[in-house]
Amino acid sequence: MHPAARSSVAAVLALVAAATLVACGSSGPTQAPATVAPSASDAPIATAVDPTPVGGQEEPPGVVVTAQNVGFEPRAVTVAANVPLALVFSNADAEIPHGFQLSDANGNVIAKGAVVVGPAQARVALPALAPGAYPFSCPVHPNMTGMLTAQP
Repeated sequence: MHPAARSSVAAVLALVAAATLVACGSSGPTQAPATVAPSASDAPIATAVDPTPVGGQEEPPGVVVTAQNVGFEPRAVTVAANVPLALVFSNADAEIPHGFQLSDANGNVIAKGAVVVGPAQARVALPALAPGAYPFSCPVHPNMTGMLTAQP
């Protein structure tokens, strides 16, 4: 691809990502989530990863969620309740933008990462979550969904 065309494609993708982030902005205060039973699924459960030192400091434990083939892997994630954590969002779909956002039971976005064009990764800081179920989705592809469950 000619360098000028590649630059134009990158600019268009950046504009689409920016517009998506503005359109999906959260409004109003967040509320404590209600407990919702996750749907039964054969999807594997994500496990916490060890803290990784970054710049001499340790980050809170986290999980890895991958966007691939316009879906999330895993679709069901279980984490410890009442502990902040870092989620590593990995977009494995080459040249396709994806993002990660976590909502409460009322649909209020409580954590949101950057939309990235794959292959790429982004970190999403998740607050300490009360026990319950929290749906997550891709702000670019609303059909990409999953469930994060915080357990005591």
